[in-house]
Amino acid sequence: AIAFINRIAEKAEAADHHPDLENHYGRVRVGLHTWSENAVTDKDIALAREIETVARAG
Repeated sequence: AIAFINRIAEKAEAADHHPDLENHYGRVRVGLHTWSENAVTDKDIALAREIETVARAG
């Protein structure tokens, strides 16, 4: 789980957009929200797609 979180962190840093990440017994929860807009924005969706790619790559 930590390796997965680290890969997410690399994508988040590159996008300058940082998700909420929780690790519970090997399960990772990812939350995306743009606080300045108080909504889910295109930036959140783009990062979610990047995270999906990371997850599928294993």
